Amino acid sequence: MQPSNNPTKGRKLTFELLAIASSVVVMSQAANNLIVPAMPKFITGLGSTGIDLGIAIAMFSVARLITNIPAGLLTERLGRKPVLVGGAS
Repeated sequence: MQPSNNPTKGRKLTFELLAIASSVVVMSQAANNLIVPAMPKFITGLGSTGIDLGIAIAMFSVARLITNIPAGLLTERLGRKPVLVGGAS
């Protein structure tokens, strides 16, 4: 079997990987934003205030901001599986 000399094959694969990675980020953001409209019901049911809700959402965003880059670097060094297992435990 001879290797393919088609230069567009590599670009197509790169585009597909970029599309997959982008869709994962979009779905993650959408999941975070889908719960926000339902939160006032939860907050009133728990007897909290809107400020508590704002703090909770801000803390989630800050924690994500702080951990995304180190987790990516750790994944590059150790591989995906050990990082996923560590994050799940």
